[in-house]
Amino acid sequence: MHGLKDRWRTYFWALLSIPLILVVFLVAPQGPAGSVSPPLEIQAVSIGADRKVTVTFTARDAAGNLLALRDFAGPLFGIAAFSWISVDEASGLTGYQAYTVAETQGAPYVYQGETQQPVLASVVRPAFVERLTPENVTEVSPGILSYTPTTVLPEGYVASATHTVGLALRQAPDKDSVNATYSFIPAGGPVTVTRQLVDIANCNSCHDQLTFHGGFMRDTTMCVLCHTSQHVDPETGRTLEFKNMVHDIHRGRNLPSVQAGQPYYIVGSRQRVFDFGEIGWPRDIRNCTTCHANAPQADNYRLAPSRAACGSCHDNIDFATGQDVYGGRDHLGGAQLNDNLCASCHVPDSGQEFDASVVGAHTIPERSKQLQGVNFALEGATVKPGEQAQVDFSIQDNAGTFLDPNTFNYLELTLAHPTTDYAHRITEVVNRIVPAGQPPFTRTGTLTDLGGGQWRYTFTNPIDADWSGTAAIGIGGYKATIIKGNEGQDVTVREGNLNPVIYVSLDGTQPVPRRAVVDRANCNQCHLDLGNPAGISIHGGIRRSTEYCVLCHNPNHTDEARRPQEEMPPESVHFKYMIHSLHMGAERLVPTEFIGFATAKTEEVRFPADQRNCENCHIPGTNLLPLPEGVLPTMITQAGQVVKVMQPITAACTACHTGRPGADAHEETMTSSTGAEACAVCHGRGREFAVEKVHMP
Repeated sequence: MHGLKDRWRTYFWALLSIPLILVVFLVAPQGPAGSVSPPLEIQAVSIGADRKVTVTFTARDAAGNLLALRDFAGPLFGIAAFSWISVDEASGLTGYQAYTVAETQGAPYVYQGETQQPVLASVVRPAFVERLTPENVTEVSPGILSYTPTTVLPEGYVASATHTVGLALRQAPDKDSVNATYSFIPAGGPVTVTRQLVDIANCNSCHDQLTFHGGFMRDTTMCVLCHTSQHVDPETGRTLEFKNMVHDIHRGRNLPSVQAGQPYYIVGSRQRVFDFGEIGWPRDIRNCTTCHANAPQADNYRLAPSRAACGSCHDNIDFATGQDVYGGRDHLGGAQLNDNLCASCHVPDSGQEFDASVVGAHTIPERSKQLQGVNFALEGATVKPGEQAQVDFSIQDNAGTFLDPNTFNYLELTLAHPTTDYAHRITEVVNRIVPAGQPPFTRTGTLTDLGGGQWRYTFTNPIDADWSGTAAIGIGGYKATIIKGNEGQDVTVREGNLNPVIYVSLDGTQPVPRRAVVDRANCNQCHLDLGNPAGISIHGGIRRSTEYCVLCHNPNHTDEARRPQEEMPPESVHFKYMIHSLHMGAERLVPTEFIGFATAKTEEVRFPADQRNCENCHIPGTNLLPLPEGVLPTMITQAGQVVKVMQPITAACTACHTGRPGADAHEETMTSSTGAEACAVCHGRGREFAVEKVHMP
């Protein structure tokens, strides 16, 4: 399997019997860029006097041509589906309800080696209703297909409510599917009540291509038709309603219940247990607009608070009593037996931070409007072999006011060489404010005020006299700022920012920057703001740019300084090796960990996309072979002695592929005694097993 996406496919296919959605085993015909015709479109839905539903739809090939039944590599396979939106009169809250449900029996299952009994003997929930075959799908006219399921709507169904039909279509079993939905009012008239709170593009920013249930479900507009409030896991008693389930999964290991020692898992078919309490959200969970943006009802997260939605993340609160079930702070609003009063206290946005409004309560301190901002700038540098490097810099807040580096709690400058592939790194602390009772900070270099907000730092020692080519210099740090948080309490925030890097010639030649391999914007697809604690904190918020990260995380860098003696030998923290290993995560066959001020364990990472799609992180083409000249092998040393050497290509590839049968022998066979790698012969651009081919998702 390749990443958490595939694992979730298995999880959800096992979890549910999918109701009310047309799922047809055909192709996902991909229309050309700018095509005006969608590859799949539901043209019309009607309900006959017998209360049966008829769905008319079209499918198109990549050229936009309508597909006939004969164009599909059958047999057809699918499930009829049909849902409607109910509206609670008292609270105004909406929710999908599935028409077709069936009884599902709970059964014993094994969790962590022990047999558990189901919480519920049985539940009535959305379930499979029927399969499509070439016999029950007809061609009304060339390219116009029609399907009438045997499902009969109940007498007295709410004909004035919004009804939605979904369709998943693919041409052959080994092809992707496309999804389409169609909403209408059976009684006639325009659709005025809709429910689409998230946009699939938001999901795919992390998940690459969200797919569940064998690859058929690819759009959240489909998911919500089944994952209604009727959907319950009988083994655990947990709701599988979409908002609850997704909130719980995304908060994962940080759910109050999980933190209190209660696992969060769901039991699927064949009684397989899937533990979502292992999930670590790669950014601050309070950023609700990660998911709730760019959709018609995206603002529902703040306009329509409810016990179900809020309680899915805040699962420590029992709204029947208003108490924190784990002994923490109780709900200030007391017991709430319905959702009628939620919006009275939790208004959408009061304009204030850290109050009871939905937006205010989800304020992330590191993104508070109270912060003045920190912006580093490197103005220039003089770096000559055999001499002390001098770096000119300035720091401003967002208003353009210059800041004194002596007021920073931590400030560092890093010099690395050469830019073909960094082998040497010098980091010096420009300023540090130490807590009371600790030894005072002693600056080893010289900090000079040049006036006008400009400063010059002179490094302590001269660089090597034999250095040549280009050196890189970067800056990082933070200042501790006190803001007013919840209920006016002081909150200390580390204000930092991006780490600018400049390139300086050591010998009068034109400076050559280090090659750019990844784009920080790609990192931020999942991490929001790399290095910022509002996204994913790295080194306490000091280091926030991949261009800066590689200055330290060079081929010779290990975690020896932090690794306990009993856990030696060290592990390489070379950037490509470390990041590949961590992003392979739990899929890495040989778990490893990287020890710093905190420990990062591969087995704790559940990568949400397909690792074969290298361009999730990489700038296009930079992951392909051969590698540029001058790229260095990854060296692991302990007490000055070489423990292990990984050649440049091997270090990148084995970070993911380590432990696979024959991998080590293959690596040795393809590497000469001089360290030359023959990998590009087979895996180079255009070759039979080229990286761009074997890594194609």
